[in-house]
Amino acid sequence: MSDDDSPVVKNLFPGALPHIAGWGRGRLESRSKVPHSSQALCVSVWGAIAQLPDRGQIMSSILSQAHIDLKVSGSPEVACEVRGEWDLLRERGGSNPTCPDVVVKWAGEAVLTIESKFTEHLGACSQPVAKRRGDRVLPASCNGNYAAHSDLRRPEVSACCRLTVQEGARQARRYWAIAPQLFTPKSLEPGQSPCPFKGGAYQLMRNLSFAAALGERDSFATRGFLLAYVKGSASAEATEKTFSAFEGMLLQDVRGRVGKITYEQIASLLHAHGAPQTFALATWLRARLRAVLPDEA
Repeated sequence: MSDDDSPVVKNLFPGALPHIAGWGRGRLESRSKVPHSSQALCVSVWGAIAQLPDRGQIMSSILSQAHIDLKVSGSPEVACEVRGEWDLLRERGGSNPTCPDVVVKWAGEAVLTIESKFTEHLGACSQPVAKRRGDRVLPASCNGNYAAHSDLRRPEVSACCRLTVQEGARQARRYWAIAPQLFTPKSLEPGQSPCPFKGGAYQLMRNLSFAAALGERDSFATRGFLLAYVKGSASAEATEKTFSAFEGMLLQDVRGRVGKITYEQIASLLHAHGAPQTFALATWLRARLRAVLPDEA
């Protein structure tokens, strides 16, 4: 980022600015200038943590609070708004490739993806949803089930998920190929109505799949996923319900590497850490939550 006086940059916690110094245009979105911006919250908190010399201790405290066991040590690399890894899940062509909000790497040990939410809901699969293109409304591409012939655009296709079959320039996605490493056989049985990943679990699944694929490619011993959200948000109850159902689908050994934490808990952990930088971040975080959610303590 070159314009330090832009409304977007001024909306971030100052300690996160070194983290975005080399970002190209568009990576920090123009809509992040508003106080309720999810990206501004995410980049401010995790981008600031990325710059701290004691980020290893802070991340260990966060993992412990989220009940995630990754067996890590040392100081990790923390990167926000990770983009460009289209080949991990075969996501060339089509739209909306998986771009984790945060990726944390402990060299030779573990990789963790983080999905961050402020006031918004978890992202659902777009295939069962009609889409507007100008004055036109395009019908849904899928009937919302994980079953043969669920593809409404090509009913002759017998695959249970249309995304597993190449269509034009869109590659066949790897989500379901990776899924057996992560989810119980029962949760992946064909013939389900609705599809287990039709709703918000879709975004959770893609983040966890990204971590699994990245760990496999770059030889990380363990791979995990963390959901960070705002407890005081109106969307929190739905987020927690979706996450609980998602956890129930995970294999037992995977479940110990997946967890959730609230930004309110993160603020408390940062405050308790005691260092001036973490105290300043905790103060900023609490002020931001109060500004957007007036009832927030």
